[in-house]
This record gives sequence, C-alpha cells and structure tokens, in this order.
Amino acid sequence: MMVMCTPVISGAGGSNSRIRKGLPVSDTSLLYVFQWVLLHFVGFFFFLGPIVLIELPVAIVELFNPPVPAAGELWPWVARLLWRCLVLLRVVCPILLLWVFPSVASNKARDPNTISFKKWNAEFCAGELGAAVMYFSSLSVLVAPGQAPYSWAEIVIITGMFLESIRILCAHGIWTLWLLSVWDTVDFGYECMVRRMAHGPVMQGLRKLTESHLVFLHAAQAGHGDATEWLVTSAAVPMWIYNGATGAAQGPVQLLVFRPESYENLEAFDFLDMDVEDLELFCKDLLSVLSALPSAATLFLPFGDTYKKGVRRPLLCLSCADFSAEIARIGGPTLKANTERLSGLGEEVALDITEKVLELCQIPRDSGFAGGLSKENGPDILKLCGTLLNPSGYEEPGRPDLGPHYEVQIRGLKQGQPSFVRSEE
Repeated sequence: MMVMCTPVISGAGGSNSRIRKGLPVSDTSLLYVFQWVLLHFVGFFFFLGPIVLIELPVAIVELFNPPVPAAGELWPWVARLLWRCLVLLRVVCPILLLWVFPSVASNKARDPNTISFKKWNAEFCAGELGAAVMYFSSLSVLVAPGQAPYSWAEIVIITGMFLESIRILCAHGIWTLWLLSVWDTVDFGYECMVRRMAHGPVMQGLRKLTESHLVFLHAAQAGHGDATEWLVTSAAVPMWIYNGATGAAQGPVQLLVFRPESYENLEAFDFLDMDVEDLELFCKDLLSVLSALPSAATLFLPFGDTYKKGVRRPLLCLSCADFSAEIARIGGPTLKANTERLSGLGEEVALDITEKVLELCQIPRDSGFAGGLSKENGPDILKLCGTLLNPSGYEEPGRPDLGPHYEVQIRGLKQGQPSFVRSEE
C-alpha cells in the first residue's frame, strides 16, 4: 500500500498508469514497474535524504571528536577499531553517493539505448550505498563505549552484521559504482544475450540436440518452472511465493512451453504485439527445436487470458506423440517426464481453419508447417493466429482479459499437410 500510494506509481504514465487504473499489463512490464517503483521509493525517501542531511554531518563530527568512555565504562580495542572503521565508512559512502547521483539525471552514454538502464543503475547504486550507511550507523551503536563486556552470542551477531554490511557495500554499491565508471566500454549486446540465456535442464538439453545457442527462445516442461530464467532471477520475491516462470501456469501436463526471448517490446501480450524481426529470430530457433524432436505433433497457440492461464506474454506449447521419449532425449534419465495428459476446458467447439490460414499466409499445402514458417512471411502465421476473430486482436487494445479467448492448434507438424484448428468454449 505504501508503494502504490507514492507519486511514482500514482502520477507516472505508461504501465504505471495502467496498473493504477486496474488494467492488464504484460508480465515483464509488471516486473519492471515494481522493481523501479520500489527502488525509487526506498532510494529517495529512506537513503538520499537521511544519509546526506543527517548521517554525513554526524559522522564527520564523530570522526574528529570520538566519544570518551565514562568512568567505569569499558571500550575494548577491537570494539574501538571497529567503531572507527564504521565512522570512516559512514563518511566515505555518502560522498560516493553524492558523486554517483548526477548520473541519475545524465543523458550521456555511448549507446543511447542504454541511457535509461544507466540511470536505473545509478539509482540502485545510490540506494545500496545508503543502505550500507544505515547498517554501519546501527552497528556503530553496538560497539560504542559502555557496551562491553560482550557475550559470545553478541560477538557472533555483531560479526555477522558487519560482514553482511560489507557484502552489501562491495557486492552491490561498489560493484555498481565500478560498472557506471566503465559503462561506455561494455558490450551490451553480448551481455544481454548471455545474461538472458537460461540454463535449466530443458534448455541445456535442447542446445545439445540442436547444436545451437537458442538465444531467442526459452523452453520449459509444463508445470516445472526454470529457476535460472531471468524472469525468475530478477523477481522481487522468491520463486516459491510467486512463480512467474515459463510453464508454471499450465500445470504438470505433457507439454513443452516455449516463449520468445530477447525481444524489443516488453509490453507485448502475444505474438501479434511483437516486431517481425524479433519473430523471425524466434521462428528460426523454434524450427531448430522442432527438427530435433522426431515425435513433435501439435503446436498450441493460446490467445486471451482463459487459454493462456492468465500468462501475459507471448508463448506457445508443443505436444509430442511420444512425450516421455522426447524428454529422455532432452534431459536424459535425470529429467522426469510429466505423465498427466492434456485436457480441455469443458465444452469446447473446434473449427477447421486450415484453408483460411494457408490462403492468408500464402503457404503451399504440400510445403509442411516447417517449410511455411521458414519462408519470408513465416512469422505472419503466428501473428495471424491473434487476428482470427478481431483484426486488431483483442476486443479492446491491451485488454487480454476481455478476450476473445481461443486457441489455435497446428496439427501434423511432421506431416506434409498440416491442419489448423481453432477451439473455443
């Protein structure tokens, strides 16, 4: 409630405005907004003001006028040394915070596409330096004159707090400060590729089978989230509290779940919202996977919240004629295959739309799905699946909750003449 009531979320536009109005936003955009809002709220209101206006002047005074133990008070030399180190850090960190803070308003970067990311890191650095100072300030009270003698439990607690504060300072504050200093020398194209690549059992197995890096595709077995996926590692809460991983919403059924990776429009709900260039890269990786799975049978392209189980990012699912054998080929004996079969949503209507899709996408009937997807207009197949009932996709732009809700099934992937079926409740 505190975060939602800050000016950052209540006055800003874009996805922030949609959240304020209770409208849907993409999963990726939601993750970004709340990371950014939390950083803004904590950084500006709890770190910048108190650290610069209160902690820095007090630390400077204490540095040159250290306390003197009163009569009968003990101040062991170890506690005295630690106190002086903490006071020095309480002076140095705010100065570094003031030094890095102009980067928040700077619009200078060799790659203009990284300016917003640079500003985000500058805010993060300021927040972490401020967090370290507040930790040092609290800890210095415990080693001030008159606190001794210490029990073994107190020594363990103080030592642990000191080590944790140093970890925060070095692993987050100092590291981000160094990153900002070498910003223009970083190859962000390579960094984005490497850091976004998941290394779960399914992805590792598919990379071996396809002999490809599969940079623009992420795959997981339905019902089993990939803990190495960047959407999980970047989440503000642990995976067991909110599982936003690919495939988690589908449940442990015999499906492989695929989603695009490293695409430009992070606010995309479906393939319809993606750029053609990003879809071409995704389709290339998808074709590599399909060619490596001999029993690949049917692709499922859900549209709308009902069939997508509330997932708000582009995805599709794949069933195989021999699912257990394919999982064994992907992950070996250590990867357990799902045994639950896919079921419908109750009363459903299925319509054969093969002729319509082949005509609109200009795909020869005997070329097969892989042949059609590999052509220049191949990505149009994925986009078309989102415009079958409405040329603009959803009934209202950006409202997957309003529908229409349906699923396109592309059957007979390995056959010369695939069939397209649309199913709905």
